[in-house]
Amino acid sequence: MTLNESFGHIEEQVYDSAPGFVPKRIICIPVDGSSFSNDAVQWTMDNFVHKDQDQIVLLNVRPFAFTQSPARVPFAAVADFAVDQVLEEKQQQESHLYLQHVAKEIQAQGVKVRAIGLRGDAREELVRVIDTLKPCLVVVGNRGLGKVSRALLGSVSDYLVHHLKTPVLIGQKSD
Repeated sequence: MTLNESFGHIEEQVYDSAPGFVPKRIICIPVDGSSFSNDAVQWTMDNFVHKDQDQIVLLNVRPFAFTQSPARVPFAAVADFAVDQVLEEKQQQESHLYLQHVAKEIQAQGVKVRAIGLRGDAREELVRVIDTLKPCLVVVGNRGLGKVSRALLGSVSDYLVHHLKTPVLIGQKSD
């Protein structure tokens, strides 16, 4: 794993099946372990990827690990920091294991794959990294939020569509 940390951004190169490979096309797929992101990976494998020419880049964004002491007592911040560190390490490990698992499944099908772990706000981090990678396509799953939920909670896929220069394909939820 290589780590690129700048301006509070963390980008961890978790997996690379073919170091030095220069793909004709890069396809980015944000993944979070949901059935929706799994469907996006499978759709891409079944319908879009060219094994000899393409590289899939998996992106997983974990949130910042924060706890807040229930009582405002002296030195609580020190204890909270220690808990935050443990939580951060646990989230990082889970993210990396998940990315490695999905990447190995893709590689087993003969496709070149990279996996990158990120930390922060999913929407902002995905836009930042995807703009840097300059893929030909971004494939994301759709959680199936209704109009009201999407308006209140926001949608990563909607955000990507409106903030990326790259084409974004939003998959429908599977039946």
